Amino acid sequence: MDQTFNESVTYKLFGKDDAILARYSPSSYLKEKQKDVLLLTGQDDYPYIRRQADVASVKLDPQTSDSLLIQGYTHEDMVLKVLSGSDDVSDRIVEFIQKRKKKRDSPLSPPENTLRRMIG
Repeated sequence: MDQTFNESVTYKLFGKDDAILARYSPSSYLKEKQKDVLLLTGQDDYPYIRRQADVASVKLDPQTSDSLLIQGYTHEDMVLKVLSGSDDVSDRIVEFIQKRKKKRDSPLSPPENTLRRMIG
């Protein structure tokens, strides 16, 4: 683990207990050839998270999962700009869901405002 990142971010948010850290780490839930995962990383994300995303993306099933780099975004941008009306994340989430649903032959409504309706 990246000690600088852990000291400045991880430990402040989650503490130092390994069991708790594993519970909150998305990479803990990925198995080999993991299906139906959309992995989003900001171009200007924390270096540690970028490295972890690179490692995690290898575990994804390329037929059913995607790993996307959001240009010009930090980690905070991806979280705080969702549903802002001018973000580069919401539409990608909707497109991924629609693509997966289409492959399962389930009808969906048009993409505009779909994420807003899904979240409420």
